[in-house]
Amino acid sequence: MGLKRVKKEDFVLSDYVKNGLHTKKSTSFVFKVDEIKKLPLLDKMEGKDETVDLFDYSESRKGFSLVLRISHSKKTFYLKARAGKTVARGAMRKLGDFGYRTANRSRPAKGLIELSEARKKFHELADQLMIQSEEAREVADLTIRDYLETLYTHDRDNYSVKSGKHHPLKPGTVEQLIQAFPHWIDRKVGDVKKEWVQEFVDHWDSLHLKDPETGKPVLDPVTNKPVSTNSSETRRKKYTMLNAMFNMCAKRGYIPSNPIDGQIGRFPRSKFKSDVSYDYVFEEVIEHLFNSEDIKGSLAGKIVIATMILTGARNAEVYKNYTSNFDSKERTMFIPAEISKNNGQRKVKIENDTYWEFVALYLEQNHFINQFDHMFPSTKKNGHATESIYRPVWETLKPAFNQEGRLYDVRHTFARRVTKEFGISQAAEVLGDSIETAHNHYVQGDEEEKFANMAAIQQTSREIEKPAQADFETPAKEPPAHQQDSSEQIVEANEEFMPEPVLWLFNMFKNGKVLPTPNQIYASQWQHFVGFVTKKHERSDLGEEVEDWLMMQ
Repeated sequence: MGLKRVKKEDFVLSDYVKNGLHTKKSTSFVFKVDEIKKLPLLDKMEGKDETVDLFDYSESRKGFSLVLRISHSKKTFYLKARAGKTVARGAMRKLGDFGYRTANRSRPAKGLIELSEARKKFHELADQLMIQSEEAREVADLTIRDYLETLYTHDRDNYSVKSGKHHPLKPGTVEQLIQAFPHWIDRKVGDVKKEWVQEFVDHWDSLHLKDPETGKPVLDPVTNKPVSTNSSETRRKKYTMLNAMFNMCAKRGYIPSNPIDGQIGRFPRSKFKSDVSYDYVFEEVIEHLFNSEDIKGSLAGKIVIATMILTGARNAEVYKNYTSNFDSKERTMFIPAEISKNNGQRKVKIENDTYWEFVALYLEQNHFINQFDHMFPSTKKNGHATESIYRPVWETLKPAFNQEGRLYDVRHTFARRVTKEFGISQAAEVLGDSIETAHNHYVQGDEEEKFANMAAIQQTSREIEKPAQADFETPAKEPPAHQQDSSEQIVEANEEFMPEPVLWLFNMFKNGKVLPTPNQIYASQWQHFVGFVTKKHERSDLGEEVEDWLMMQ
């Protein structure tokens, strides 16, 4: 039979608790399991969500209290922080819903915690929140720009992120954040609120890609709506960077919590896989790009696009690059780790006379010495140029292809040509991708080629001498999987280096499978598993560690 419920105004603690009551405070007593079990729940009132807060007389620390909140459906433990000398800001942090062991000593149901666990969590969280309030208030009153430029790098160098791991900032992150949020960067750290996320979306929706000749927004051919300059992937990256910053602020106690956390689902990963492969000859398209009067835009923009066409490089790996990385003697371009998406450096070859002729012309006539040695410095501010440097060039070059597609499809085109000639492994190396990513994005099915290959295999099979009928009647017993002389490649699958979410999935995946040895797996099984983790990560973000792990597979 359930506990009797009472109205909030009729709830009197001394009616239910006889021992351990505070002599002066009517809502304070010594928390004990049996006493908490006696406490009734509240009547559910129409249109109201009423609660009663009770305080643990035996478990308090300066600035903190262990609270039991009673509602109409449950009893929940909280840590209450009071702003003062040891606590920066007042806050209520949920510890868990009350549960207790039954007569047979079985643990509480999943999702419930015992009083002993609540006390343990209370002290752990109090330790995290105990920082000098004066310092925290000073940081909360800083603008986001000031915090980024003075403290954020220090905090990331010296404190773990939300996951508990230590991840110092990557070079350029502060500058990227300042550029990504121009309308918020001069607001105070302590002013952050959940509604900002919708403000980000509205702002990005208002930024339209414009036709260089008409000045009108470019319309998406499918939706007939203006194309935003910020794709879903770009928005996701910007949000993730700012969210990580506010998570650190919450961890350090500058703000009570991060109100914009948990909104990553509003910026889904792109599921787009382009099937466009441009049909051009490299020499001809580069000649047309640099010498045709139909191509508008700056010489710098032409070099960026030419580099993408000839190397398959990402746009940012070109326009963010440095002058010293373009080697006309060796005819190479070096891509440093800090501007590469996967944080991995590589060098690419550019064997094209016209290209290097115009690079030399650009360096002689257009380029200017700048503080950071950028190959394409901005003419409006310190730092490198942006995507706008090449947009007019692309809009006038695209018609020459006689195909619908995006600029990024020149990377896909290059990748598919390398894959066809030299295999997926070489393509991944040239492009700076993992084999899994390269396969998912650049392997394009060719029905005619596939059918021809199948027919060739079947024809070859017919030419093999037919065995006697008896051979089919009593086939030899196939040896068990663990006894097979497997010619299949075996790869390392070291569980020690797997992030926790990956390890959990791997333990499920290998259940019931025969593996060669501990920490090893057949290549086909491994490819299957990595593909599974990739899809799982795309559906529900598994975290930065999993992202890094996938990039290395």
